[in-house]
Amino acid sequence: MLGAWSILHATESLLAARFVSSLANTLAANGKRVLLFDLSPECPALDILLGVDGRVVYTLCDIGRVPPCDVLLSPCKNLFFVPLGVGEQVEASKITAVTEAVTPDAVLFVTTRSTFTVARSLSDGALLLTDPSPVALRAASALTSANHFDGFVLTDFLPVREAVKGMPALTEMADLLGIPLFGILPQTDLYNIHTVREKNFLTAIENMTGRLMGEAVPLLRGISIEGMRRKRFFTRISE
Repeated sequence: MLGAWSILHATESLLAARFVSSLANTLAANGKRVLLFDLSPECPALDILLGVDGRVVYTLCDIGRVPPCDVLLSPCKNLFFVPLGVGEQVEASKITAVTEAVTPDAVLFVTTRSTFTVARSLSDGALLLTDPSPVALRAASALTSANHFDGFVLTDFLPVREAVKGMPALTEMADLLGIPLFGILPQTDLYNIHTVREKNFLTAIENMTGRLMGEAVPLLRGISIEGMRRKRFFTRISE
């Protein structure tokens, strides 16, 4: 599977950045050569999340003035990152130049609405992130009616009985958006590094990494559901 993927959040760009940085690190740890682009000109954040903000000298927009290799940063083995500055323009030709220089197994784009069209034109697939709130689902529905996505990731999922009872069924969300569910991401505090290292969050990332690599991974493999038996949970959330 792998290939190039554009990832957009219906309402919040920071969660998309945190999700994609975790996904990229996990793919790299699995031996995949990953090229990661921050295409969020309104609020680029991946350099901070990856811990390389102090090493940024050139950005995507400098390509042409400097060779593509001068723009690349490598936070860890197998992971190559291309930063973007606030307000900078995104050009497909510059993305292509970096991709050809790296020859990656996987390319990941963190996009916003302003850059999604460019990223999607260079991608094999696209994922939409949304939480189960009515506001987010309305925004997500508007996006899927105007753009092609291959699946959605349910974010801010709280795996406890009370939260599940008040949540729309997965089939309802899939019908509303018109695309299949790709994964489930547990609720986490994005500003607290300890919460994004919790077992449920990391396990969810590993599950979706497996799916990107073409494996048949259950949506909630290894994620504990407080106060509900797994069979009952799936009956409630899927019907």
